[in-house]
Amino acid sequence: MKNLLFTCCFSFLTVFAFAQSDSLSAEAQAQLDTMQWSTLLDRIDTFYYHQQFPEALPYAQKMYEVAQVQYEVGHENYIESVHYLGVIWRELGQYDKALPLFERTVELTERYLPKGHPRYPIFLSWLPDLHIEMGEYEAALNGYQKGLAYAKELLGEENEHYVANLGDLALVNSYLGQYNKAIELAQESVTISQKINGKKSADYIIRLSTLAEIQDETGNYEEAETLYLKAIDLAKEVLGPTHPDYSYNLNNLAILYYRLGKYNESIPFFEKDLQITEQLLGTNHSNYLTGLNNVGALYFKTGQYEIALPIFREIVALSSEILQEKHPKHITRLANLAALYYKMGLYQDALPLYLDIMENDNSVLEKIPNYANWLNNLSSIYRSLGQEDNALELQLKSSIFIEKLLGKKHLDYIYSLNSIGKILLKSN
Repeated sequence: MKNLLFTCCFSFLTVFAFAQSDSLSAEAQAQLDTMQWSTLLDRIDTFYYHQQFPEALPYAQKMYEVAQVQYEVGHENYIESVHYLGVIWRELGQYDKALPLFERTVELTERYLPKGHPRYPIFLSWLPDLHIEMGEYEAALNGYQKGLAYAKELLGEENEHYVANLGDLALVNSYLGQYNKAIELAQESVTISQKINGKKSADYIIRLSTLAEIQDETGNYEEAETLYLKAIDLAKEVLGPTHPDYSYNLNNLAILYYRLGKYNESIPFFEKDLQITEQLLGTNHSNYLTGLNNVGALYFKTGQYEIALPIFREIVALSSEILQEKHPKHITRLANLAALYYKMGLYQDALPLYLDIMENDNSVLEKIPNYANWLNNLSSIYRSLGQEDNALELQLKSSIFIEKLLGKKHLDYIYSLNSIGKILLKSN
């Protein structure tokens, strides 16, 4: 975990952040300057609900500025302001800006708020969630263990916060390859949730879903399928056929079938999930984009490129409206469209997209597992154009990335060396 000097760091963050507010009109800026803390909070909540994160940013920045003037550092509204600014930066994909804010939130929460404060467990939970998104699983593990210890000490084992942290710990253990521990924790969360909430409860359905995901991750596909189907039936009965948790489990089961090559079985679940998501959230929402991407990926995988193409184009267009261009998810969606062009032999369309992607910082790209595939595809395009030097440079970069990610004994690393050899042979 990073050890930051907040007296220095925060003065920089404040200056940098408020420079972004210049995009507001003079009238909007004047109105913003007169808003009270509670009004700013309400406005941010509205923007957040509608996934309008760029619009929320100046309000979150202003709320932090107001809090610095009106409240002591240990006041809950001051801590809330730091937290909210971190939340918005996270949603914008600016993890380097969100991380110190979440670390500051945890520091202030532990120092000033009583452990019984209702926001205490919430303020603790966002930091490990961010570490998960950043692929920093060991740091996430420490954060969830802290949350679990807090819940057990203050509330005992039979409460929702303890159960939620058990589920989070189970998932992060599965990411770290500790599958037996992950299954044990997930099963414990299911057992406790059933005891305190009963089977026909939203929390029990969530815990069942988590256990299904871990069984899926460990390759226990039959057990995972059974659990997904059980969660789907319960969610439909208890929460209704348009509830997000019902849709979520439809999607997970569809992905399982997709991974097993059961494409025809996955189609109705993907399409039903997308239909529910559009109905609940509209098309200008990240969850809708995820569902649409799954449908497009299915057509891509089955070689139905002409059907997949307009879907991937729509995804990129919607993604550019919702997310910043440097957001890892937007970059990935742009790369998916480029990969489709590549598969269709439309190199003239794929090339500029890949070049745009490569303009991003390596620190961002190297956290995306598919980065090696993008380098390989771009290398192949250069080879087809007779630009062997460019092709070799990219193939070398891909090989180094794969070695760092997977090690020298992985097949992908061996294949990458073979590709380098082919380029060298062709160029003598």
